[in-house]
Amino acid sequence: MSKEKILFVGEDDGYDEMKQFTSEGDSFRIPSHAKSGDLTTISLSGGKTKSFGYKVGNSSFVAGEIRDPDPTQNDEYPFSDMNRVLVHHTMRMSGIDADTKIVMCSGLPIKRYYSGLSLDKENISKKRENLLKNDVIAVDGTPLPKIIEHYVGSEGILAWIDLVIHRREGELRMDRDLAQSRIAIADLGGKTTDIALIDDGELDLQKSSTIDAGMLDIKQALQERIYAKERYKAPMAALHKAVRTGKVKIAGQEMDVSDMLKECQQSVLSRIHAELKRILNDGFDVDQIMFVGGTAAA
Repeated sequence: MSKEKILFVGEDDGYDEMKQFTSEGDSFRIPSHAKSGDLTTISLSGGKTKSFGYKVGNSSFVAGEIRDPDPTQNDEYPFSDMNRVLVHHTMRMSGIDADTKIVMCSGLPIKRYYSGLSLDKENISKKRENLLKNDVIAVDGTPLPKIIEHYVGSEGILAWIDLVIHRREGELRMDRDLAQSRIAIADLGGKTTDIALIDDGELDLQKSSTIDAGMLDIKQALQERIYAKERYKAPMAALHKAVRTGKVKIAGQEMDVSDMLKECQQSVLSRIHAELKRILNDGFDVDQIMFVGGTAAA
């Protein structure tokens, strides 16, 4: 009898992108693009399939390269059928074998992970149980991996853990100097930015916050600027590409939107910067600030 294969997966199931990291050292990322409804496209050239159909109970979804995906920036997304579809779709696209059992860790924003000085057990439980349903079925019959355990953490705090704990000589060890420092974590995501202040291993909730500002705000602002100039509403797939290339294709011609993009980025970053200054007293209250998240990279 073959030994059951278990894979540990860190899943950043973001509002803008799905980012996956495994205990085997593999990483994978795709846009958080899915849409309710049945699959309506087929490949005529025999090329690579770009969109995939899924069933969840009585609901149908399509995930993959979609021009106009359903919006994710709502409070119920982390607990939704669409979130579940995107997590399983990400594992499928990354090539995880269907026979592999998954132990997963995902996150919630600070203000949704904590309620006052206590854990928000309702939100944590809803997020955990959502992915343990394992009821996503691929329309084409492709078997999908099963999640056998799911841990939920606070996104900003998970970044701090990654900062202070290192693997050395096969063992996990904590950097005591870093762990005892006063560190601010700014996690710039798709819909939200988490700001967490950790002092000597303790989270200061009064100096921590979650604000609604992220990559999706940048894309929406860019979409509005393009429409104002060209009377063309760029689809989300085109905006996702524009963030990387600075260009949008309109009527077969590529338009340079890099200057617009910089202005949109600056507008959102100004909001984040103002909140950081307000919470952290212009930085005098911290030893260092660590920026993480997809929007920080962009």
